[in-house]
Amino acid sequence: MKRAEYDPIKQKKNYDYATVGAGVSWAIAVIYFCFMCCCWKNISLGATIMEAASEFVSGNLRIVLLPLVSYVFSLLFFAYWTVTAVYVYSIGTTEFKNDSFTANIKWEKSNRYIMWYFLFGLFWVVSFIICLQQFIIAACTCMWYFSG
Repeated sequence: MKRAEYDPIKQKKNYDYATVGAGVSWAIAVIYFCFMCCCWKNISLGATIMEAASEFVSGNLRIVLLPLVSYVFSLLFFAYWTVTAVYVYSIGTTEFKNDSFTANIKWEKSNRYIMWYFLFGLFWVVSFIICLQQFIIAACTCMWYFSG
């Protein structure tokens, strides 16, 4: 096994790269520190909001289950949608071939519109469930905050 030889030119180049990298890192850190000092009020406001949010969640632990309930409802709806989509997909005229064990379904133009409408319905209902969850959390938070 050949031993690595000491190359002073390569070592100097690596040292220069490390020095430049350290200088750039320190410059980014100083700029970041300046930004933190300029945004001190906003950082303080964010910390106060997080404190109030933690008090709300610790006082209303059932609110943590709401995303899980929304997820279960979304899964149930998606399962229903999948079964129904199979039925909607099968609307049409079937064409059998002798050399194949499956049949092709010939659609009319209106069937494609039905499927697009059905897909839009999936997106709309899942979005509605998500928005309903957000509204319930916001309403509970407002009632808790303004009730004193």
